Amino acid sequence: MLSRGSTMRAYFEPKNCILSNDTKSIKITIQEARCLEYLIKHEGEFIRREMLQQECWIKRGVTVSDSAVRQSLYRLRRAFEDAGLPNLTLTTQARKGHILQKGSIALIHSGAKTDAYTDNSINPSVLNSINNDACGNFKPHFSVTSLLLIAKLLLLSALLFLAGFYSYQKIMLTDIKYHHSEEKEGRLYFYRKNQTYPQSAIERIHYWLRNKHVNYDNLKFIYLNNAWSGHISFYLCKGEMGSAGSDCTSIMIIGEHHP
Repeated sequence: MLSRGSTMRAYFEPKNCILSNDTKSIKITIQEARCLEYLIKHEGEFIRREMLQQECWIKRGVTVSDSAVRQSLYRLRRAFEDAGLPNLTLTTQARKGHILQKGSIALIHSGAKTDAYTDNSINPSVLNSINNDACGNFKPHFSVTSLLLIAKLLLLSALLFLAGFYSYQKIMLTDIKYHHSEEKEGRLYFYRKNQTYPQSAIERIHYWLRNKHVNYDNLKFIYLNNAWSGHISFYLCKGEMGSAGSDCTSIMIIGEHHP
């Protein structure tokens, strides 16, 4: 970069996360600003990857992967490119470390009267953005269109969830109603409404209860659910289903054979 007619310069103000030249300023993230400030303070020195990670992340209580470090350095190089700095401003030795070329970027502290200000090489509008735009004020910007799209997606997700929940209620939860069918040896047998069962179903249940294959003498209410292919399922309850203390047990008899 040239200033004073021959050499272009870049400037970095860490408090505001601004990298600038004599015509424009580039906003970088707080984490990138921390890395850049450390590199500038050690310009011309070989900084091992582990040391950079320790100083810029770990000392601040942040655990970070090598991939995250590489991403931060990649974004810094993009910012250098936007500021017109040469490609070799920040060089890397694979898996070892990094070197920031000495004299490539001047470090500016808010309110300080440095050569960067007095040489009049920075456009006043750029200086104004450096002085007035703090790091903490850096926020992502979302357009109205993006916000509306996000709102529509959230609304659609909510509608799909409610539709799925309603379908589940209709399909999986069925209101079963019974009617009194008959009484046999002190037990009341109930059938599901609108369903018919062969007489053998009642006989088989009675057989198993009478012969103590299912020993629940104090359970007198039987609610027949299904009888198919020789299998029978029913509830055996102490009281009427739905009443306090009904204490129902679900039972299934498999096969048609009576032992």
